[in-house]
Amino acid sequence: MIAEHRYNDRLSPRAAWSIIVLVGLAVLMSMFVIARYRGFWGEGDTSGIIRTNRAVVDGATLIPAGADLAYPNGYAYQAVVTFLVGATGMSLATLTMYGSALLMVWTIVPAWLLFRELTGTVRGAVLGTALLYIQPEYLFPIMRGTHEKFTRGLMLLGLYLLFRSLRSRDDPVRFGALVVAFYMCVYAIFSFNNLLATSYVAGLICTLVIAIIITRITGTPLLMIGPALRRLGYAALISMIFAYILTFHAYRPAIHDVRVIQQVQERIAIVFFGAPSPEKDAPPAQITNPYVAINTGWLSPTVYLTVSLANWLLLASSGLIWATQGILWLLRRRKPFSENEILLWALYGAFGLQGAASIIVDLSGSLAANLQHRMFPSFVMIAAPVTARWMASWTLQNRVVRWAAPVLVGTLVAVLSVLSLFKATNEPLLSNKWVYYQPGEATAITWAETALRGRSLWVAYDERVNTGEQIRRGATPREIKFDQFDVDEGTRDFMISEVTREQAIRYGVPLPVEADSMITYDNGQAQIYHSRPRSPFQR
Repeated sequence: MIAEHRYNDRLSPRAAWSIIVLVGLAVLMSMFVIARYRGFWGEGDTSGIIRTNRAVVDGATLIPAGADLAYPNGYAYQAVVTFLVGATGMSLATLTMYGSALLMVWTIVPAWLLFRELTGTVRGAVLGTALLYIQPEYLFPIMRGTHEKFTRGLMLLGLYLLFRSLRSRDDPVRFGALVVAFYMCVYAIFSFNNLLATSYVAGLICTLVIAIIITRITGTPLLMIGPALRRLGYAALISMIFAYILTFHAYRPAIHDVRVIQQVQERIAIVFFGAPSPEKDAPPAQITNPYVAINTGWLSPTVYLTVSLANWLLLASSGLIWATQGILWLLRRRKPFSENEILLWALYGAFGLQGAASIIVDLSGSLAANLQHRMFPSFVMIAAPVTARWMASWTLQNRVVRWAAPVLVGTLVAVLSVLSLFKATNEPLLSNKWVYYQPGEATAITWAETALRGRSLWVAYDERVNTGEQIRRGATPREIKFDQFDVDEGTRDFMISEVTREQAIRYGVPLPVEADSMITYDNGQAQIYHSRPRSPFQR
């Protein structure tokens, strides 16, 4: 094992350069995302939140008029976006299209600080940060136009402040400042997203329980771990008070999250325990298969496994390290070396349990059956330093490996980062779930708003055009109704573009227009067709 806290609190030139390099690499990854689609992309959650942001910016209020406009999980992201729009002079659409990916760069610093604290070395901090930022399931949420780039960064910062305060107990002034900063950080997490913050606090509580159990079993002296356990207990208790304040007093729309949790519990009880459904004439509850998207969302399962390779490697390596460490403690009665070692092990177990619980929730069909995608980033934030700690120790102890490791690790990180970017951006060459659309499609819609005002226009087999236009226009009102997926009865106008034709070939489905439909608009990239009248009452 490596020695604890081998670094100096003052930032050395080597440490500073490592942060600069990591930030530079994060900027390059963000620029790739921007350049790949040049702002013409659409995504459901971003489309939804930009609608709320538009209402907040225009109305200068955190709770816009209309229950469907207020974001139920928190208010901080809307406040930050409103500030950035006012401070930079950029439009809401420009900030979302081009700034979303770049804003994630700030999270590099709290990740590096936390991982240095957990691994005890600058080498471990660099390795851990690199491992975290090649995880596609982590990159996807922090690069889109939602709160998660701030929520995840604050989670990392909060853990750093918590661990750093444990090492500052002999300095009352610094300790007090770190404690206050930690609680401010926790409240900020709640204000960005109440549900993620609740899972964060639940992870701290579970960490405390696991740490107590492992301490008792291994006979670890309370003098070493006792103060840390008390500090963790206070942190969890006060954080729960913050949850109550925000949910029931500071931001009343957050009461929605209580109902969400109740609905999840009811759904699990119905599916797995045969509880009666509260809805009359409800169909029999069945277990949902959340993994069917693997077959439909990508060209093949092999492609999916390839672009997810970073996830599997981190999951396997960290799990093996964690299990081996636990076996040494539990079966061979080997005592942990430090409180950090115990707490990191307990954190991994806590967020691993949350990941297991998310599988059950997804099988029940709750929360759109994608809770695993939302919980996995929290898990990899802990799995990365577990693996990095071992890698830093191993490379330090072997002379040959010490020389070869930088080249091998650098090559592996470069390859995995490319694969992970392909997955995080739903690369259309590999994915069936496209998120981009063409400038010609946007131009065709602009024409349709004048020529087809008030009518319904079929635009795509999925939501890519609808959400993309919502983002590009900054959620300003449209003059036409978008029809997507299956054609609605009464829709007689259809936009067919190069992308739509390619999707039809990829999906193996026919285009929705009839052979004798009339072309009413054509700009080279997209055409708009109108179905011929079949009766005297049609136009």
